[in-house]
Amino acid sequence: MRIASISKSLTMVALAKLWEAGKLDLDIPVQHYVPEFPEKEYEGEKVSVTTRLLISHLSGIRHYEKDIKKVKEEKAYKALKMMKENVAFEQEKEGKSNEKNDFTKFKTEQENEAKCRNSKPGKKKN
Repeated sequence: MRIASISKSLTMVALAKLWEAGKLDLDIPVQHYVPEFPEKEYEGEKVSVTTRLLISHLSGIRHYEKDIKKVKEEKAYKALKMMKENVAFEQEKEGKSNEKNDFTKFKTEQENEAKCRNSKPGKKKN
């Protein structure tokens, strides 16, 4: 069963319960609870990653993907796709769509209207 981002809310409820019970200190380094978590450095200095920083997404841990090149390629692809969609939207908004697209849209609309006129009321096609 897919739970998607609901796990974030469930995790926060569990953390809040632990904090209320006094079993979790949000401001001590995360290595206290997870000794395997590696110590981090920023510009040559060791930095402390706390539970509070992790749960508020302020810890500086950028991405869970190890292949940073892959992450950058995905971001570039998404940005390019978004730019193309914006350009297409602007062209359509300004009325610069070509005649072929207009003809295709017109033909599709005619076919849809014909289907509606020819369908019998109360019956649906599978």
